[in-house]
Amino acid sequence: MKTYLQECITGNPTCATSGSGLADAKEMSRYLAAAGIAALPCLLLATMFFGARVWAMFVTAALAGIAVEISFSKARGRTIHGGGSFVFAAWLALLLPPAVPLWMVALGAAFGALFGKEVFGGTGYQLFNPVYVAKAALLFSFPQIVNNNYFGSMFGMAPVHGWYTGSLVIFLAGIPMLFVRKHNAHIWGSIFFSATITSILLLRTGSFPYDSILQLMTADGFLIGTCILACDPATTPRSKKAIWMYGILIGLLAVLLRAFSNFSEAMISAVLLGNLFAPVFDALANLKSPPQEKGTILP
Repeated sequence: MKTYLQECITGNPTCATSGSGLADAKEMSRYLAAAGIAALPCLLLATMFFGARVWAMFVTAALAGIAVEISFSKARGRTIHGGGSFVFAAWLALLLPPAVPLWMVALGAAFGALFGKEVFGGTGYQLFNPVYVAKAALLFSFPQIVNNNYFGSMFGMAPVHGWYTGSLVIFLAGIPMLFVRKHNAHIWGSIFFSATITSILLLRTGSFPYDSILQLMTADGFLIGTCILACDPATTPRSKKAIWMYGILIGLLAVLLRAFSNFSEAMISAVLLGNLFAPVFDALANLKSPPQEKGTILP
């Protein structure tokens, strides 16, 4: 039980190997530990606004994710090959509105664990971030809720001062991400840079959907996507040049999709598309690189 709880929080220590071209076990564990620590003050702040229901949502999401992992381990006839359930559940709870029915939380978490992680082999092997897979499934499965503007992130439902306070806490809580993996600083920088340049251009055309660039970056889960979920090492490119392509694409899409569509939470699609193109960016970045020895990872 102790070993399994550790895996739920920091990932399975055998989720990947350093020679696989995927995130290795230590890298994934560091990411999950930092993301879990970052989630705690955000959950506490959300509790101040919305009460104990925040924790009910977190527990529901965690149990649903764990149930999927256990089911897959039994079907495969092997030990748990997943992990990070509590961490992913915490951020899913923060990306959902406080009044969302708990059965919906469970459904989204189970879908995210199933199609975001387990079908690819578990934590460390996923193609897409499971938190965004979970929320995207709910967004597209229940359009009547979305049309009623009911599905914004938790801090988006808070009063104005709560909205900005929540954004500040997310940003400060995410700072450890910059130290657990060197590429995370490049991800932050490229997303912020791309989003800022795109916003400035749209401001000149009158198509920018916000009053200021600051408002963009504190709305629609932008900071959760940038500072936490876009940094998942299992779903990001492996080389520095590819990381910049990845971040620039996310920042660009996060602004354009919000400006020219009715989709208020464009960061979800932006990060998922960034995840999809991550292998392509690695291939493009390494076209002129010398051949690598088998079993090595590009820097």
